Amino acid sequence: IVLGFKEALTKEEPAPIGKPRTIAFGLFGAFAALCATGPKLFSNGHTPFLYPVRRRDALSLGESSEPANALSIPTWAIHFSSVFEYVFAMGLIWEFARATGNPRWKGLTWGMLPLHASGICACTYHFFYNPPALQFLVTSQAGLTLLGNITLMIAAFRIAVSNGWTVQELVPSFGTNEETSPYGLVADGLSNKPLVLKQETETTTDLALSLAAATIFTSYLVKYGELAIDLPFTPNPPVALAMIIGIPAATGYYFYQKSQDEGEWKNPMEYLPKLSLPGQAGEEGAPTLS
Repeated sequence: IVLGFKEALTKEEPAPIGKPRTIAFGLFGAFAALCATGPKLFSNGHTPFLYPVRRRDALSLGESSEPANALSIPTWAIHFSSVFEYVFAMGLIWEFARATGNPRWKGLTWGMLPLHASGICACTYHFFYNPPALQFLVTSQAGLTLLGNITLMIAAFRIAVSNGWTVQELVPSFGTNEETSPYGLVADGLSNKPLVLKQETETTTDLALSLAAATIFTSYLVKYGELAIDLPFTPNPPVALAMIIGIPAATGYYFYQKSQDEGEWKNPMEYLPKLSLPGQAGEEGAPTLS
């Protein structure tokens, strides 16, 4: 998602389809190789990953020892890379809205917020070592995932309609004898092209390195840093609730401030699809969605 929107913002023509496919297969191969060799390189799932110095000696942390269900560095890295990449994508989609002149893409950024909160639920649950007393985090994650899927569906629908798509295109030949025209497909493609291309401020390699650095740093900080405090070892519902509300709220506030700075803030309810009935605003014919 991140690389796709970055390419769309900075290049007039998309990269050849073979390039991202090759990168994806390369990453998959590296991941498979790591899974196969990992158990041989490290003694167990809780290996400190700081050879040859012991974790406690290297970081001078407290005497608390990890529970048996503590996440390993690679597992934390998977969680945090997903969270960071998702936030990166939200920002790029926001910029894509400005580049295309279509503010409905910003609705997609807002629609991604519940799924961002869902990811924070999972990280918070693991931060507290998955205690049964915080089982509500698992339920919250499921609910936010459902909500996020719905908001993304609404956002995608609004983008499609703004590009000229109609519900009839789901079954284009239904009730008519006309052949499907390729005009709509061409128009959709043109409408998704940026009006003004942005100058590339960082290469794809730089972006990947930034994501990797943030992921590795945060994984080590959380895994070993939380051993120095007592909070993670005692289930604390108020603190957990504050984490799953506060972090997504901070992300939402960031985009709210961007809207304010750009003078384009709208009530979130305005991002919902609207039903226009015949006779309203001089319209004729059957009800339409917009």
